[in-house]
Amino acid sequence: MKSSTNTFLWIIGAFILLILAFNVYSNYLEKSNPNYKPLTEAQKKEKRQKDDAALNAQLLVKRKLKSPTTAKFPATSTAKVEKSANGTWIITSYVDSQNGFGAMIRNDWVAEIKYLPNDKIELINIHFQE
Repeated sequence: MKSSTNTFLWIIGAFILLILAFNVYSNYLEKSNPNYKPLTEAQKKEKRQKDDAALNAQLLVKRKLKSPTTAKFPATSTAKVEKSANGTWIITSYVDSQNGFGAMIRNDWVAEIKYLPNDKIELINIHFQE
């Protein structure tokens, strides 16, 4: 019993060390790249808003579906997300979900959202393309 516990602890310890070593190595590779430039605070904020826009658009699209529990979205990183001149975000992606007859179909969609000052989101428009 004691030897199996020791073996388990050694495996866990080795796994943790492996993860730490990988993390250190990947950070080294990133920073040793001659083209590496850390993001400015404004760039970080814009990236966060872009990622949030894609995720929030998915949640808003899900509300419009006939069968929202069956919705399957691609990774948010695959969505096309653009900031318009008037400050709204235009998100283009797709969703696979069941229609009213139970068949899985793919719907392409475009959503336009706007961030409000109190960190709320206003849906401007959702358009499903057929």
